[in-house]
Amino acid sequence: MTALPRRILCLVTDLERAGSEAALVHIVAEAVRGGVNMVQVRGHELSSDSLTGLATVIVREVGNEAVVVVNGDADIAANAGAEGVHLRETDQIDRSRLESEQIFGQSAHSVESALAAQEAGANYIVLGTIFPSAS
Repeated sequence: MTALPRRILCLVTDLERAGSEAALVHIVAEAVRGGVNMVQVRGHELSSDSLTGLATVIVREVGNEAVVVVNGDADIAANAGAEGVHLRETDQIDRSRLESEQIFGQSAHSVESALAAQEAGANYIVLGTIFPSAS
């Protein structure tokens, strides 16, 4: 299993705000050069093939400089070469569907949700959203 950094600075991608895939990949590369050590590839609006393609490009771009997780689908994450999958608070994970080395994380917006993610075996938990967000 991929070792997570002790302290994580995570960039959550937003293709719409970036404007294009090329711009997003550039933003990710610059963020990683600036200290980001985890990239969460989001693409709810993308088809499975498009999300796999985008995640594959990002995995290749960051190399060993950052952990890459893909929102929502362990198969897409594995096919893209990402280290794991990130789930929304309401998503359920069947750990048996993950490859042995894949990590999974989960968003939580309450103590109860964080405890449920821990109980499910999450490798990390993202707490939020604390403040309103445009994405």
